[in-house]
Amino acid sequence: MKKIRVLLADDELIIRRGLLTMLEKDPSIEVVGVAEDGELALALCKEIMPEIACVDINMPFLDGLGFIEQLKQMSPTTVVIVISGYDDFEFARKAIELGVFAYLLKPIKETSFFETLADAKKELQKTQETAEYLLWAKEQLAKNKDSLVSYFLHALLSGSYEEEEILQEMKYLNLQVSEDFSLFLINMTQKTLLLDENDWQDSLLFFAAKEHALALFPQGTLCYRNGSSEMVLLSEALPSEEREHLLDALQECLSKKLPSELFSVSTSGEGYLAIAEKFAALEEELAQFKQLPRTMVQAQSYLAKHFWQNSISLSEVADHVQVTSQHLSRLFKSSLNVTFVEHLTVLRVQKALELLKDSEKKIYEVAEEVGYSSQHYFCTAFKRVLHLSPQEYRKTQSRGEH
Repeated sequence: MKKIRVLLADDELIIRRGLLTMLEKDPSIEVVGVAEDGELALALCKEIMPEIACVDINMPFLDGLGFIEQLKQMSPTTVVIVISGYDDFEFARKAIELGVFAYLLKPIKETSFFETLADAKKELQKTQETAEYLLWAKEQLAKNKDSLVSYFLHALLSGSYEEEEILQEMKYLNLQVSEDFSLFLINMTQKTLLLDENDWQDSLLFFAAKEHALALFPQGTLCYRNGSSEMVLLSEALPSEEREHLLDALQECLSKKLPSELFSVSTSGEGYLAIAEKFAALEEELAQFKQLPRTMVQAQSYLAKHFWQNSISLSEVADHVQVTSQHLSRLFKSSLNVTFVEHLTVLRVQKALELLKDSEKKIYEVAEEVGYSSQHYFCTAFKRVLHLSPQEYRKTQSRGEH
């Protein structure tokens, strides 16, 4: 049976001998250190880390209160029993503030001492059981952290938390979620089935995508698989260009390993409570995206990345998705109720709206950046979509109108 380590610290030899004599009667106790001053007692504690310390208040070099204060910083769980010749309320008050377990007055009665010692042992056992439970809880948390994080993200994305609850859960799970965030919702499909279609295969694809995503995305990015087997990524706030670059890189990584294809949407926002609202909008956007014919989705994705090129054309996009220009033209009309040119124009104007907020850019520079070689042609297209010219739009921005 492991014995309880006890340190004695008192400047009176007779007291030290008396305590030693009493403690020798208890087979569960081992006196591992005896000191006649506070400095020596502290040095011994650093070496042996006693579980119980019997300490006099009035000691040379470092008094008992100073010793206890430093001991508690070094070993908070050590049970301290003060043994003092001072029946002084102020001494007792300071000792209690320092967290001593008991305050005994000299001369020490053996009965009182052993009663106090028995209570100290119970306190040690309680502390040990608490420490063991916390260690067990920590181990369980480590084992189940992925599941707990998934549950947290599910609740966060569904809007089940108040802000205070979000902060508490983050602290409990040791997560760092930025208030300025970016969200990614990614639908993953395999171009050809390697195995029979089932949940195991979906899980395998998700696992592969998760490993690549966490290697590519900023450190601290959280990953979650929703009920539709789609991947949700929550990261620090990123510009739209960087979000697109990361998604392209993820697609490239996966395509080298698996015949998979990603259909994704992303957004950014501010504030923990905005996460659920932004996620709901992404789900709606992706749902509409998934309802489109695959060829149309591929065409839209290609256009979103190349609309700024002056040479982009219906035939180029049709070649990319491996259909005829006539078929793709009909798909635009039947799926989106717009022509190819109308869709291209909207993409360019949307980008132009971002660029026009930069007052340093000339109109012709904006036109060139979104794919127009002619400023006149750009202004005509811009006005057709928004019913005001680029110059007029810029003026509304300078006035703070939206």
